[in-house]
Amino acid sequence: VSINVDESVNNKTLQGAALYFDNERGSFRASTSAYGTVEKNFQWRYEHDMTQSKIPESTNAFSKKYPFKKPSLHTEGGYHGKFDDLQLCIGIGFDPAKANECLTREEGGLFVWNDATLNRLNQSKVSGDVETKKR
Repeated sequence: VSINVDESVNNKTLQGAALYFDNERGSFRASTSAYGTVEKNFQWRYEHDMTQSKIPESTNAFSKKYPFKKPSLHTEGGYHGKFDDLQLCIGIGFDPAKANECLTREEGGLFVWNDATLNRLNQSKVSGDVETKKR
Protein backbone atom coordinates (compact mmCIF):
# COMPACT_ATOMS: atom_id res chain seq x y z
CA VAL A 1 0.00 0.00 0.00
CA SER A 2 1.19 3.49 -0.63
CA ILE A 3 0.07 7.03 -0.02
CA ASN A 4 -0.22 9.03 -3.21
CA VAL A 5 2.38 11.67 -2.43
CA ASP A 6 3.27 14.80 -4.34
CA GLU A 7 6.99 14.96 -3.58
CA SER A 8 6.88 18.77 -3.42
CA VAL A 9 4.62 18.60 -0.35
CA ASN A 10 4.69 16.32 2.68
CA ASN A 11 1.11 15.09 2.20
CA LYS A 12 1.47 12.45 4.91
CA THR A 13 1.27 15.11 7.63
CA LEU A 14 -1.92 16.70 6.27
CA GLN A 15 -5.49 16.10 7.41
CA GLY A 16 -8.67 15.98 5.34
CA ALA A 17 -10.50 13.54 3.07
CA ALA A 18 -9.05 10.68 1.04
CA LEU A 19 -10.04 7.69 -1.08
CA TYR A 20 -8.61 4.19 -1.30
CA PHE A 21 -7.90 3.20 -4.90
CA ASP A 22 -7.77 -0.53 -5.74
CA ASN A 23 -4.87 -0.92 -8.16
CA GLU A 24 -6.02 -4.42 -9.18
CA ARG A 25 -9.62 -3.45 -9.99
CA GLY A 26 -8.81 0.04 -11.24
CA SER A 27 -11.44 1.80 -9.14
CA PHE A 28 -11.94 3.73 -5.94
CA ARG A 29 -13.21 1.42 -3.20
CA ALA A 30 -13.67 3.45 -0.01
CA SER A 31 -13.53 6.96 1.38
CA THR A 32 -11.80 7.86 4.61
CA SER A 33 -10.66 10.87 6.59
CA ALA A 34 -7.97 12.08 8.94
CA TYR A 35 -8.84 14.73 11.50
CA GLY A 36 -8.56 15.69 15.16
CA THR A 37 -5.23 16.13 16.89
CA VAL A 38 -2.20 16.98 14.78
CA GLU A 39 -0.98 13.36 15.06
CA LYS A 40 -4.12 12.06 13.31
CA ASN A 41 -2.92 12.79 9.80
CA PHE A 42 -2.93 10.75 6.59
CA GLN A 43 0.13 8.75 7.73
CA TRP A 44 -1.75 7.82 10.92
CA ARG A 45 -4.89 6.90 8.92
CA TYR A 46 -2.91 4.62 6.60
CA GLU A 47 -1.05 2.91 9.45
CA HIS A 48 -4.25 2.52 11.49
CA ASP A 49 -6.10 0.92 8.55
CA MET A 50 -3.14 -1.37 7.84
CA THR A 51 -3.05 -2.48 11.49
CA GLN A 52 -6.80 -3.21 11.35
CA SER A 53 -6.30 -5.27 8.18
CA LYS A 54 -3.84 -7.53 10.05
CA ILE A 55 -6.44 -8.59 12.65
CA PRO A 56 -7.75 -11.97 11.43
CA GLU A 57 -11.11 -11.70 13.21
CA SER A 58 -11.67 -8.00 12.54
CA THR A 59 -15.26 -6.78 12.72
CA ASN A 60 -14.41 -3.80 10.51
CA ALA A 61 -16.21 -4.18 7.14
CA PHE A 62 -13.38 -2.52 5.20
CA SER A 63 -10.76 -4.78 6.83
CA LYS A 64 -12.84 -7.83 5.93
CA LYS A 65 -12.93 -6.78 2.28
CA TYR A 66 -9.22 -5.88 2.21
CA PRO A 67 -7.36 -8.00 4.77
CA PHE A 68 -3.56 -7.87 4.94
CA LYS A 69 -3.32 -11.44 3.62
CA LYS A 70 -5.68 -13.33 1.34
CA PRO A 71 -7.90 -15.56 3.49
CA SER A 72 -7.58 -19.32 3.03
CA LEU A 73 -11.34 -19.79 3.40
CA HIS A 74 -14.37 -17.81 2.28
CA THR A 75 -15.01 -14.97 4.71
CA GLU A 76 -18.26 -13.28 5.64
CA GLY A 77 -18.43 -9.78 4.20
CA GLY A 78 -16.70 -10.76 0.98
CA TYR A 79 -13.03 -10.64 0.08
CA HIS A 80 -12.26 -7.97 -2.52
CA GLY A 81 -8.47 -7.95 -2.42
CA LYS A 82 -5.44 -7.54 -0.18
CA PHE A 83 -4.75 -4.32 1.67
CA ASP A 84 -1.53 -4.17 -0.33
CA ASP A 85 -3.63 -3.70 -3.51
CA LEU A 86 -4.79 -0.30 -2.23
CA GLN A 87 -3.38 3.17 -2.62
CA LEU A 88 -4.49 6.03 -0.36
CA CYS A 89 -5.19 9.05 -2.56
CA ILE A 90 -5.67 12.41 -0.87
CA GLY A 91 -8.69 14.33 -2.12
CA ILE A 92 -8.56 17.40 0.10
CA GLY A 93 -5.62 17.92 2.41
CA PHE A 94 -4.74 20.77 4.72
CA ASP A 95 -2.18 21.46 7.42
CA PRO A 96 -4.03 21.87 10.75
CA ALA A 97 -1.07 23.78 12.20
CA LYS A 98 -1.34 26.57 9.61
CA ALA A 99 -3.93 29.16 8.67
CA ASN A 100 -6.32 27.58 6.17
CA GLU A 101 -8.37 30.57 5.12
CA CYS A 102 -8.71 28.99 1.66
CA LEU A 103 -11.29 26.66 3.24
CA THR A 104 -13.55 29.42 4.57
CA ARG A 105 -12.85 32.32 2.20
CA GLU A 106 -16.10 33.73 0.81
CA GLU A 107 -14.69 34.23 -2.69
CA GLY A 108 -11.82 32.51 -4.46
CA GLY A 109 -11.55 29.73 -1.90
CA LEU A 110 -11.78 25.97 -2.17
CA PHE A 111 -15.55 25.80 -1.52
CA VAL A 112 -18.58 27.75 -2.62
CA TRP A 113 -20.57 28.56 0.52
CA ASN A 114 -24.26 29.47 0.66
CA ASP A 115 -25.39 32.36 2.89
CA ALA A 116 -26.66 30.07 5.67
CA THR A 117 -23.33 28.26 5.89
CA LEU A 118 -21.35 31.52 5.83
CA ASN A 119 -23.50 32.88 8.67
CA ARG A 120 -22.92 29.71 10.69
CA LEU A 121 -19.17 29.83 10.07
CA ASN A 122 -19.04 33.49 11.06
CA GLN A 123 -21.01 32.80 14.26
CA SER A 124 -18.82 29.93 15.41
CA LYS A 125 -16.27 30.84 18.02
CA VAL A 126 -13.18 28.68 17.95
CA SER A 127 -10.37 29.38 20.37
CA GLY A 128 -7.46 27.51 21.85
CA ASP A 129 -4.61 25.76 20.13
CA VAL A 130 -4.74 23.22 17.35
CA GLU A 131 -4.33 20.35 19.82
CA THR A 132 -7.48 21.06 21.83
CA LYS A 133 -9.71 22.91 19.34
CA LYS A 134 -11.91 24.20 22.18
CA ARG A 135 -15.16 25.97 21.34
